[in-house]
Amino acid sequence: MRTPPEVRPRSTERSFVWLVAGGLLSLFAVHGKWDIAVAAWIVPVFLLRYSRGAGVLRGFLAIVGVQLLAGAFWLYQADSLLNSVALGGIGALSVALGLPFLVDRLTGHLHPVFRTLVFPSARVAVEFGIAALSPFGAIYGSLGTTQYDFDTLIQISSVFGAYAVSFLVAWVGPVANLVWERRSGAKVAVVLVLSALVGTVGFGVVRMVTTRTDVQTVRVAGVSPTAGEVKAWTKSLEDLPELRDFTTAPAQRMRDAFSSVNARMVARTEREAQAGAEVITWSESAGQAMARDKQALIDSVAVVARRYGVYVNVAMSVYTDEAPHLLNQAILLTPQGHVAWTYDKGHPVPGLEPETPTDSPVPVIGTPHGVLAALICFDADFPDLTRAVGGRGAGLVLVPANNWEGIARLHAEKARFRAIEGGFSLVHQASKGIAEVVDPLGRVVASADFFVADRQVVRAEVTTRNLNTVYARIGDVFAWVCAVVAVLALCSVGRRQQVKKSRSALLTESGSSR
Repeated sequence: MRTPPEVRPRSTERSFVWLVAGGLLSLFAVHGKWDIAVAAWIVPVFLLRYSRGAGVLRGFLAIVGVQLLAGAFWLYQADSLLNSVALGGIGALSVALGLPFLVDRLTGHLHPVFRTLVFPSARVAVEFGIAALSPFGAIYGSLGTTQYDFDTLIQISSVFGAYAVSFLVAWVGPVANLVWERRSGAKVAVVLVLSALVGTVGFGVVRMVTTRTDVQTVRVAGVSPTAGEVKAWTKSLEDLPELRDFTTAPAQRMRDAFSSVNARMVARTEREAQAGAEVITWSESAGQAMARDKQALIDSVAVVARRYGVYVNVAMSVYTDEAPHLLNQAILLTPQGHVAWTYDKGHPVPGLEPETPTDSPVPVIGTPHGVLAALICFDADFPDLTRAVGGRGAGLVLVPANNWEGIARLHAEKARFRAIEGGFSLVHQASKGIAEVVDPLGRVVASADFFVADRQVVRAEVTTRNLNTVYARIGDVFAWVCAVVAVLALCSVGRRQQVKKSRSALLTESGSSR
C-alpha cells in the first residue's frame, strides 16, 4: 500500500488568517474568567490549518507566540500572578504547548487517519508532562478542564483522567482539517471521532444515572474567617513587613493580633457542630498562631470536637523561628480530641508563597463516617496526589484553600475534576474564593462565594463511599500511551529522513557508475 503524499505547505500569506482567528479564540480557551467552552474545540482547527501551511520553524514560532499571548491573557485574568516566576513559567509552558503543533507538522507523511491521532496524543503527552514535572501542576494548560460544565462528557475522567477530555477536544482539530483538505480517510476519521464523542457522552449519562450518591452519607461543613477579620489582624501587624519580624515581636502582641479571628473560628466550628455537622473543615490559614501558641489553639478546638463528637480539620498558619518562618498546616482533631493527622502543604504556589515544598505524606484515615483525607489548596492541582488518595479508598477529601478573586472560579472548577478522577466527595473550602462541596460525580452540592456572602459557610450531606474509579486503579496509562504514540510518530520522521538519504545516496552512486 502506497503511503499518501504529504500535503505541500500553503503560502504563509494565505494561511495567516487562520493564525489570527485561532489566536483570538485561544484567549477564550485557557480556562480563565472569560472562557467560552466551544472555543477550545475550534482553536486547534484554525491553528493546525495555519501550521500545516507555514514553514516548519516559522509555523512553530508563530504558534508559540499565540500560546504566549493566551498565557499572558490568562495571567491578566488571574490577577496577582504578574510576577517573574509566573511570567517565566508561562513562557516555558507556551513552548511546551506549541510542541504538539510541531509534531503534527512534521508527520504529514503518515496515513491521514493515523495522523489525526498524533496531535491529540502529543497534546495529552505535554499536559501530562506539565502536571507531573512542573511546579505549576495542572493549574494551567489543560484543554479538558475548559469543559467543566459538560457533566456527561467529563465523566470519562473517572477512567483516564482529565487527559481523556483533552484528547477528545484536541482530536476534532486534525479531523476537521482532514475534511477541509478533502483527503482520503476523511469519512473514516469523522466516524471515529463522532463515535468516540457519542460513546463518551453515553458513558457519562449511564454513570450519572446509575451511580448512587445517597448512601453512606455524612453531614459536612466548611467555615472561613470574614474579610473584615482578616483585614483587622493584618492591619494590626502592618509595621511588621517580613515574616521574620513576627518572631521577634512581643509574644503578647502576636497573641492579641490573632486572638479575635481564632476565637471566632472556634465559635463558628461550635455553631456548625451544634447544627449537626459531623465533619468540619476550616479554610486554608483560617487559624493564625506563633509556634509557641499553636497547641493552645488546637486545645480550644479539641474541646469543641469532644463536646459534640465531631471531626474538625483545623487549617492554620504557624509562624516559626526557623526560615522561611511559616508552616501551612491542616490538623485533624477526632471526636476524642486527639490529633489524627498533621499535614504540611506539599506544593506552595511558585512565586507567591514563601513556605518550603514538603514531601509530607497525604493523610488518609478510616473513621466511622468513611475514609477521610486532606490536601491544602494548590496540592489539589496535582492529579497524581488526588488519584493516589482515591486509590487508597478516600471517600471524603477536605481541601482547605485560600485564593483570590482572579482564580476563585477556575480553581473551584478544576477541583471538580479531581473528585471525578478519584471517585470521592470533596469539600473545597476556599477563603477569598468560591467554597464548594462536590460529590464523586463532580456535581456541586453546596457553594458559597467569599466575595458575596457575609460569612462564607457551606453545609451539605454527601456520600463518603469511594467509587473505586478505573483511573485511581490504573493511573496514567492513557497518558503514557499517548506519549508513546507521539514518540513513535516523531521516530517515523527520523526514519523517513534516513530513507530519503539512502535513496539519494543510491541515486548518486548509480549516476556515478554510469
